[in-house]
Amino acid sequence: MAKKLTTEEYLRGVDAKLRRIKEIDKEQTKIISSIHSMHAQRIFGDGLDGTSYSSKPTLAGGNVFGSRNRFGNSNYTFATKAGSDTFFGSGTGEWRRVNTPRGPRNLRVIPGGYRAIRQADGRRVDKVDLSHTGRLQSDFKSSLTKTRTGWVSGVKNDENVGKLEGAKKRYGQKLEVPDKVIDIHRPRLARLMAKFLTL
Repeated sequence: MAKKLTTEEYLRGVDAKLRRIKEIDKEQTKIISSIHSMHAQRIFGDGLDGTSYSSKPTLAGGNVFGSRNRFGNSNYTFATKAGSDTFFGSGTGEWRRVNTPRGPRNLRVIPGGYRAIRQADGRRVDKVDLSHTGRLQSDFKSSLTKTRTGWVSGVKNDENVGKLEGAKKRYGQKLEVPDKVIDIHRPRLARLMAKFLTL
């Protein structure tokens, strides 16, 4: 016959289990954070395998990230002044007049498309990564949030929602956490689950 616990013994047991649950939760947070960090590195640093930037001619203004243009807004094409100067530093090149919500505007034809813009800014062009100015990257890295039903990541700033949605449409599953990242952490997750089930 099992020994009957006193109220104090029962409460001590509950307290010990709660402490172990908190420890498991902390360990889980470390694992999920590590997965998120590796995922972000792949998207913004290592690049997405089997992808390339468009070299289809595009239209662009010469505004540089962080500065206001003559229309009074901070829309930009280039991340660096050197990148802008590559196409806007001389009077040569083809121009097109286009209607914009703020009126007609002259834009430069960039023959090499977005690939040429990134190259002028000194960014990688061998395969796609989502880092140009670093704002989307910072937003994504800091977005990891625990909810009642699990963990979510994405972006929090409105300016980045369209960027991430556009990337999802273009690259689809290539933006998901790859199995090889999960596989690295699977043994730790399994041990954690075993600890939880034996509480």
